[in-house]
Amino acid sequence: MTQPQHILAAAARCIRRGGASGATLGAIAAEAQVSKGLLLYHFTDKSGLIVALLGEACVRILGREAELRARPEGTRAVAALRSWMEEELAREDVALLAALAFSDEPAVRAAVAAANEARVESARETVHWLFEQLGLAPRVPDAFIARATVALLDGLALRKGDEGSHAAVAFDVFWLGMLGLAE
Repeated sequence: MTQPQHILAAAARCIRRGGASGATLGAIAAEAQVSKGLLLYHFTDKSGLIVALLGEACVRILGREAELRARPEGTRAVAALRSWMEEELAREDVALLAALAFSDEPAVRAAVAAANEARVESARETVHWLFEQLGLAPRVPDAFIARATVALLDGLALRKGDEGSHAAVAFDVFWLGMLGLAE
């Protein structure tokens, strides 16, 4: 792992523990066991570090989603999508993106918006893939279902660990409704 990647991993741990506001440059440097000066050498400021962190998390999510779509699943496509969702929630990249959506920093908000648009486009492709695997066609635009899918995943990621939060049940109910929109 390169030094910048090590710092980004430390920043992600700090954000998971205390949110973006709790992830100060000092806390991140301490977590990474580097000086604040070295952190600023690699990332000009906290916003730059968080934007880089967002970019890496988004690329990982999109890559894993593309891998899902590369597999011919047929009638097991819904189960494959559910497994992908459960794995994404366990990896916590989605939770990181969702938590950073509340940032007041303009550069971070812009990066979150760009990441979300990329995720919606990827979800649109996944929705198309899913319906195609099942031999169905949605009666509503793919983009509508894609935005709802991203919102569901973000909501589940933010609620992770809450009592009564049942991601698998929420997924099943959501997709039962979405597949009910098929022709």
